[in-house]
Amino acid sequence: MTMEAFVNGLRGMLGAQVYIANTQVVDQTGLTGKWDFDIKWTYRQGPQAAPPANFVTIFDSFEKDLGLKLELGKAPFPVIVVDSANQTPSPDLPGVTEKLAPAPLQFEVADLKPAIPVSNTGGGPMMGGRGGLSFQAMNRVKMQGQTVKSLIAAAWNLNSAESVVGGPKSADTVRYDVDGLLPTPEAAPGFQMNGGI
Repeated sequence: MTMEAFVNGLRGMLGAQVYIANTQVVDQTGLTGKWDFDIKWTYRQGPQAAPPANFVTIFDSFEKDLGLKLELGKAPFPVIVVDSANQTPSPDLPGVTEKLAPAPLQFEVADLKPAIPVSNTGGGPMMGGRGGLSFQAMNRVKMQGQTVKSLIAAAWNLNSAESVVGGPKSADTVRYDVDGLLPTPEAAPGFQMNGGI
């Protein structure tokens, strides 16, 4: 595979998430062409687990097996930033509405409340402060402990809340619980529950 494909797939490789978490990996090698990669590292169970004698981190493996350096740093990355927005948008051109894809499915009824804090050691519905999503019935959805950015990402079927850039600090820190009733199949023909909202 190409170096670009290897780097792009790194976060999805088994055991890599423990080392690099949600950090974006950027290829700065300048290598072109296709390569065969043979790389091995120790799957880390967590910070509490004592490492075995032959423990190899993903960083050590990159240097030893590939002759490359995987290190934390800053790199340019494309993002979309909205500088300003008009409260009243300009009117659409004729025929635009007919050409656009259908609007995202909306809740018929939704209850949005600040999430009840849960301790990191106490478990509970937020699993130590992390959000959860459950489908209670055919058209009932409960989302617990979600940030504004994670709600936007779920509503627009984005890969992660990291895809939503900007906004106030509270969009990343304040959490909410959502209890929603989706449209019934009769109200939304062809709708299928696939894990997205």
